[in-house]
Amino acid sequence: MTKKALYIFNPEHDLALASGETNYMAPASARRMASELALLPMWYAEEGSGVLASSAYNLGYVKKIQELLGLSVDLMTEPELAIEPNLDIRPWGWDRHGGRARSFEL
Repeated sequence: MTKKALYIFNPEHDLALASGETNYMAPASARRMASELALLPMWYAEEGSGVLASSAYNLGYVKKIQELLGLSVDLMTEPELAIEPNLDIRPWGWDRHGGRARSFEL
């Protein structure tokens, strides 16, 4: 069974790598940027994949872009991850904190 690709925009990983801390918390501005630009991967994601966003308020925008440009990328929220266990996670970047935090959330 082929895994569905799930793209995650997590720019705060760059700060986590630079800090070198085991328990790193990105500043509010970096977390806000990650939330506001969560849909950025839809522009480079492969057909049939998903993009993780914190809430479904982005759904209207995604549907409009799908309709206008024919993109076939789906929006996924964190609660939906529990019902879609067969995912190929493709983050913007990996770091110790991101990998550890994401494994607890799934």
